[in-house]
Amino acid sequence: MSTRTQRLFVWSGLGCLVLMGVGLLFLAGCVPPPSPTHTSAEIVAFYSGNPVRMRAGFAIAMFGSALIIPFTVVLFLQMQRIEGRPSPWAYLQLAAGVADMFVFILPLMILQTAVYRIDELAPETVRMLNDMAWILFVGPPSMIVLQMISVGGVVLQDRSPDPLLPRWVGYYNLWAALVSACGTTVPFFKSGPLAWDGLFTYWIPVAAFVGFVGVNGFALHRALRTESPTAPEPAPV
Repeated sequence: MSTRTQRLFVWSGLGCLVLMGVGLLFLAGCVPPPSPTHTSAEIVAFYSGNPVRMRAGFAIAMFGSALIIPFTVVLFLQMQRIEGRPSPWAYLQLAAGVADMFVFILPLMILQTAVYRIDELAPETVRMLNDMAWILFVGPPSMIVLQMISVGGVVLQDRSPDPLLPRWVGYYNLWAALVSACGTTVPFFKSGPLAWDGLFTYWIPVAAFVGFVGVNGFALHRALRTESPTAPEPAPV
């Protein structure tokens, strides 16, 4: 893959953040998400406010979530430069990055379902769909944690005098993995810092994910300066 294409793919990470931010924050108004303590009537009122705008917001966010895949591909290629062949950590990161997209898209589709017939569904059904969506969106951080650990592990095993990706990038990824793992507590709490809208399960992991894209994107741009404009085709496995 050419260096120019890889740079474009790196920018897709920023596109992912922008489109998800526009969709979820400015259109759907779901940043932060509705509280787990809301009653069924409050949940219905929240999604009934402007359902057309919410549908548009969820659709834009779904397009944005797909852009994490090109970003993941560039990470894979640069991790291979460090790791060589075979590249178990690079392939693990690639698989986890693709799975991340589905972790984002599935709950957004559930929210689309809730809003699609918001005037016809029973309030308890809307609340159940809301619970399902936000538990799925925040609660299973295992894929992003695996992705972060993979990147961090490969960066820190690069012992060359001038590492392809700076060592502080590796430490950041391991820290981001640690704080993102807090999302596993979501099914056990309905309020406080460990609920799905809490400090440790929502705000800090969201900041860690934004940093994951920003920090690794910066490091990837730096690494691409050392690659030939037209990268050679990889040797067969």
